[in-house]
Amino acid sequence: MKPKAERVHVQAVLEKAALEKQLRMLKKVAVSYEEKKPEQAQNVNMNLALVGAGLAKMKNMRDSSSNDSESDAWSSD
Repeated sequence: MKPKAERVHVQAVLEKAALEKQLRMLKKVAVSYEEKKPEQAQNVNMNLALVGAGLAKMKNMRDSSSNDSESDAWSSD
């Protein structure tokens, strides 16, 4: 793998991992807020939707890309 392609691959893996971690955290927070502070649950749910949309956008970019090195970053899906 070329150095630049390797950097792109590593960056894609790190971005995906960070978004997935944020998504898991927000899901836990959303459940907690719905139980304890329903008036603030809407804000948490909006953030959850934004992170989910970011993951979907990244996945769509991967699906439409013909770059094999970028696709490898998503091989665990």
